[in-house]
Amino acid sequence: MKIIHYLHGLPPVRTGGLITYALDLVACQRDIGHEVFLLLPGSTHRLSKRNKIRRRESWNGIPVFRINNASPVPMGKGISRPQIFMRHGNFQDFSDFWQWLRPDVIHVHSLMGLYPELIEAASKNHIKTVFTTHDYFGLCCKPDRIDYQGKICNRDSWEECAKCGLKAYSLLRMSFEQTRIFSFLMKNSRFADFLEALALRKKHLAMVGKKRTVKSDMDSQDYLDLQKQYRKLLQNFDIIHYNSRQSREIYHRLCPSLSHGYLISMVTAGIKDQRIHRPYQDAPIRLGFLGNSSYAKGLETLIEITDELAARQLVFSLQIFIRSPELDRAYIHQHDAFSPRQADEIYNSFDVLIVPSICEETFSLVVLEALSRGIPCIISDTVGAKDLLKQVGGGMAYSGTDGLKNALIHIMEHPQLLTEWNSHIREARFQLDFRSYVEELTSKYYK
Repeated sequence: MKIIHYLHGLPPVRTGGLITYALDLVACQRDIGHEVFLLLPGSTHRLSKRNKIRRRESWNGIPVFRINNASPVPMGKGISRPQIFMRHGNFQDFSDFWQWLRPDVIHVHSLMGLYPELIEAASKNHIKTVFTTHDYFGLCCKPDRIDYQGKICNRDSWEECAKCGLKAYSLLRMSFEQTRIFSFLMKNSRFADFLEALALRKKHLAMVGKKRTVKSDMDSQDYLDLQKQYRKLLQNFDIIHYNSRQSREIYHRLCPSLSHGYLISMVTAGIKDQRIHRPYQDAPIRLGFLGNSSYAKGLETLIEITDELAARQLVFSLQIFIRSPELDRAYIHQHDAFSPRQADEIYNSFDVLIVPSICEETFSLVVLEALSRGIPCIISDTVGAKDLLKQVGGGMAYSGTDGLKNALIHIMEHPQLLTEWNSHIREARFQLDFRSYVEELTSKYYK
């Protein structure tokens, strides 16, 4: 089978679970014997409006094509100028590409940077189209659906999206990130650190009250038009791959006319069955947090609760893999960000994984990673992996801030639960073999 995967970028520019999963899938399909390609948004050329797709490079021996004058990639910052996301792609350029390459399937992992005309042209050329629900971009202007009030957005309409777009990247920033020079610069750790420092400064300025004003109410119609565009795009896919029951429910609630699909949870090539007996030792419980410092991941909420527990003289430690002077506490052990090669050491540094996400994560690979090592988890019920956790019996899903506090107090008062949960994890049957997973997933393309 000839398969082309669309995603919104490659490392070091784009990272995270979506990128890891998609690239692992591509590599495994290649190893199984399929002919695979990557398609990415390319840079903008002001002198031409064409959307020619050309091969620019290779990734691990796999051909990489880029779309000239691709739509912008807003990442998680929202959209401040909906008009630039409603520019039409060149249908004929896309049709010419499909007729030349003639893939059997185009598997889309993100709607960012994607012109609707690309999918329309694929359908006209009888190419099956598949979309995986890694996040919620397209249902919302932000992939995590956290609105300007810091709450999960359940609005059916995009009328208020301008308020969430106040911190959006400028067109200049988005265009720069899609250039070759930006990719080259991101390979330099000092440049990456500079961008991180810049992001933290902007966050600080927002916290101390530096504000931007919302544009006129006339913008609301532009957002409504953009919502219609993305809804139509989603409806044009032949198959939707839902990675959790939660993602399926949310997609169908916010876009009721979606076509049929299938539900298969996630696995990546780096996740192996390493479940071992982990008896709890008579020592302070070591909590682990592996997310970043973004609001959506819930670190602020976790720190507020653990501060309260520490004030009550409860003894425990919290392992985090972020460094910040604002997080200096006696019970917090700060570590540098880690590479996949250090994963065993990292996971062995705590007894239970805490996933306090504020957003409704479509899945959560860190939960599966922990379970694959026999490590219990305490996760928010907004995390899609809660069904897997319940199936395995390897921890608990809580609701709300009080739910997290009560869950932490409960395991500190009953630490034997960790040993019981570890036993359940070791006895459970769930998918950890990546090749088998990929074979099952790829078979769905024939449906």
